[in-house]
Amino acid sequence: MSTDSTLKSLPKSLQTSRLLLTLYDGTNSTDCAFLLKFLNNPAIIAEMGDLHMTEPSHMAAMESAWSLDPSTSNNYTGFAMYMAHLLEDDDSLSAKKGDIVGWCNLRHAYNLPDIGFGLLPNYWGKGFATEIGKEMVRFTEKDLGIEKFVGYAVEKNIASRNVLIKCGLELKEMRAYTHGDEHGKIAIYAKPGLEYEPIVRIVPPRDA
Repeated sequence: MSTDSTLKSLPKSLQTSRLLLTLYDGTNSTDCAFLLKFLNNPAIIAEMGDLHMTEPSHMAAMESAWSLDPSTSNNYTGFAMYMAHLLEDDDSLSAKKGDIVGWCNLRHAYNLPDIGFGLLPNYWGKGFATEIGKEMVRFTEKDLGIEKFVGYAVEKNIASRNVLIKCGLELKEMRAYTHGDEHGKIAIYAKPGLEYEPIVRIVPPRDA
């Protein structure tokens, strides 16, 4: 396991074959605007529920709740989010170098760290989620030295669940959840071969 000093020194960027992952900056209007666009996309709401985050002030509340601000966003004990930018133009997607296609994160809301990712719908089915997910797994294991972590997806989100499997994780449990206006079950995945510890939330939900 890494030392606290290492955990508080997360890199400003990571890179995959097609994407540059840059640490989210709450003072950057582009980062904030993208997340608002993402959270209010009808297809995203259909998958994860409506979090009612429609204004920049709502983002500020989330950042405060998760210790996601310029002074603490590098602190693993809170929440680290990366924005995924294209490294090159992609004419097939009508996208330009530097465009943000999605996000990924590593947070400690539970007793076990969890990795997450999300893409705007027009970038679904292109392999970006698997690319991002594998990098987050590599980063968590190799760079931070963390063996035990989880990833999860809404039960009905088969695409995201398949990504977690492609990233080398296996299903450990199904659990009831409430997320915004959405109620259902989440599928929780972890590395095979390690003793699994059922997750327990250690940080209050955003609306608690």
